[in-house]
Amino acid sequence: QEEHQSDSVAFELLGPPRLSKLLYEAYLLKRCKFTIDEVLNHSPAFLASCAQEQIKTDAALRSEIISIGIPILMSDGKTLLRGPEMKIPAYRGTNELPVTPENIDKWAYEGWVDLREQNFKLWQERLKKIKEEVESIPPDDTSSQYDRDREYWMETREIEPGKIVGWLFLAEEQGSRMKE
Repeated sequence: QEEHQSDSVAFELLGPPRLSKLLYEAYLLKRCKFTIDEVLNHSPAFLASCAQEQIKTDAALRSEIISIGIPILMSDGKTLLRGPEMKIPAYRGTNELPVTPENIDKWAYEGWVDLREQNFKLWQERLKKIKEEVESIPPDDTSSQYDRDREYWMETREIEPGKIVGWLFLAEEQGSRMKE
C-alpha cells in the first residue's frame, strides 16, 4: 500500500457484494478524515456530502469501486454510477427490473455504495453502538473477557474499515462462529 500510495479496500473475489459495499462506505468516512466521534457529531447530510465529494474528485477510487461490480448510488438517490457489470441486483434471467424506491433500498443494502443521507444516519447508529460497547468496558479491565477491548478500538483515532465492518457482521449479521 505504501509503495503504490494506494489503500487496499476490497477486491472482486473478496466475498459477498455487501462486504465490499460496507468496506468502501467505511473507507469513504476514513477518507474524509473523520474519527468516530466526528462522524457522530456531524449531520448525515454533511457526511453524505463529504463522501460524495470523494467519489466526484477521485477518479481512481470511483473506478476501483465500480470495476468490481459495485455501483455507487449518489446522494440524490437517483444517480447511479456503474460499470459494465453489476453484482446487485443479481441476474435472474431478465435484463429489466422495476426501479422502485423499495428495490433501490434493497439493492443499496445488498451491494451498492450508498451515499444517501439515510445511509449515513445508519452509519452513525452503528458507530454509536461501537462507542457504547467500548465505553461499557471498565477502563482498568485487562481480562480476556472481551473480544474487542478498549485498546483494540482506540489504538488509532482513525476509522478502520476492516475492524468496523468485522464488528458489523458480528452485531448485525449474527456472524459469530463461536458457541455461546
